[in-house]
Amino acid sequence: MKYLLRFFCFCLFVVFPLTSMAKPSGTVIFRHPENDYNELWITDLADTHNAQLIYKHSEPIYEFAAQKNGPYIAFVSDIVELDFGSDIYLYNSEKPKEKAHNLTRKLFDGSWLVDISNKGDIIFTTIQLHPNGNPPGLYLIPKSELQKKEPHIELLLEDDVSSIIWSPNGDQILFYNVDGIFSLNLATRNVSLIQREARYPTFSPDGKKLAFINRPLFDSQDIRIISLANLEENKIIKLEDREGIRNLRWSLNGEYLVYTTNNYHYAAPIDGGVHVILFEEYDVDKLRFGWGNRQYFPIDPAGRLTTIWGKLKALSRF
Repeated sequence: MKYLLRFFCFCLFVVFPLTSMAKPSGTVIFRHPENDYNELWITDLADTHNAQLIYKHSEPIYEFAAQKNGPYIAFVSDIVELDFGSDIYLYNSEKPKEKAHNLTRKLFDGSWLVDISNKGDIIFTTIQLHPNGNPPGLYLIPKSELQKKEPHIELLLEDDVSSIIWSPNGDQILFYNVDGIFSLNLATRNVSLIQREARYPTFSPDGKKLAFINRPLFDSQDIRIISLANLEENKIIKLEDREGIRNLRWSLNGEYLVYTTNNYHYAAPIDGGVHVILFEEYDVDKLRFGWGNRQYFPIDPAGRLTTIWGKLKALSRF
């Protein structure tokens, strides 16, 4: 009997660690890190070896964001006719045969970051490359303007900002600069300090919590989670890899925080556990990915299986 009990305890020891290391699931869109960097693909984090091409642009795609409950993908790409600069483009997945719509049409010397709200409003940042260009800052294109040939673009904030992100209900925009994380109220245009010595803010799916990378002057970096009701800290997540931490994102089911380092893309369980490596078959410096919408990009491995190029290369060595 005692041997049976020992065997049962051993099985528990083996099974539970394996369960805690299960990969997170969820539909993601990623820029393919090979070819000409101009392809957007879709897959599920639970099985990244099954992926489908959803859009191919004429020029390299640098940054992008997908609408969580709608058909749009906004992205940053080169200005075709010029040797420098970039524009903001909009792709409508409900019209897959149409090319992406250029929303900014050489109005800025260069665009940098982009995000699209659940409602469909677009924000983006610009950099000033020439003294006579538009000021660097945060700009808005309302959803009502997206179908126009020359949409109205509004300057929300003239400043060097980074890591822009919409709140789930679309009433706030978070960003950070050298002074910390700030919130911009879309209705009043008021800017409020949320957290000093922090960067890469991300909302929980229900909009009640905020996670960010804590960046103290002398201490080690980690991930902090605070309540937006009172800005009080309620959780600290230690990082397993501290090299070049960036791009923090909350998973759609609220169970993981995804971040990038110089070495890997990680998914950190909110309730503790092993940080799972994502997309390890790709070069971390070349892969860009974000949450997608399965409604408009169905993945059917049985009907259309695509083996990613990294896997093909690995097989070709044998």
